[in-house]
Amino acid sequence: MATEETKKKIVESAIDLFNKRGFKGITMDDVASSIHISKRTLYEIFASKRELVLECLTEVYQKIDKIRMEYIVKSNEPLLMTLFLIRNVIVNRAKYWRLFEESEIYYPDIHAQLLKTTGKKLRDSLGKVFY
Repeated sequence: MATEETKKKIVESAIDLFNKRGFKGITMDDVASSIHISKRTLYEIFASKRELVLECLTEVYQKIDKIRMEYIVKSNEPLLMTLFLIRNVIVNRAKYWRLFEESEIYYPDIHAQLLKTTGKKLRDSLGKVFY
């Protein structure tokens, strides 16, 4: 299980680094150094920077999605739920602005796929509340 724990630390650190300095401003060496592992260990877990970026973006979208879905399930008031969802979008857009902006530029295919997946889940969940 050390590998899963290491993978989690890599992703958390990479999200933070990418969000602060951008995808182009961070190397795999920077990521490895940030959690005191060798570059070789990093490449054993993530074969490429693109693979790491995919995992980071997936993690961010899943965190946001989880918060939204928990609120949708708990809410029985459509207006309050709508306001929460709007606020959630604004807060997360501000928190992860660089990841979102740069993923559209440098990894548009990954960005589009994640938006499509989370958007469908959100539409399906909202459909249950409003219809």
